[in-house]
Amino acid sequence: MNALSSLISGLKEVCAGLPDQRKGPRRDGEYGMADIGLSAFSVFFMGDRTKERLTQDEVERIRL
Repeated sequence: MNALSSLISGLKEVCAGLPDQRKGPRRDGEYGMADIGLSAFSVFFMGDRTKERLTQDEVERIRL
């Protein structure tokens, strides 16, 4: 498993453990907390233009 896959898996586990405070009965096909968390993360990550300015050394430090 590469570094990115490992980070995404960890984020998914954390998001799956978040409390679900939605009210009402559950419906078939309803999104779980892991899906909701990963979706929210992707919006912020993809919109962050600062990652384009990172040097290779900075990218390596972030991966650790």
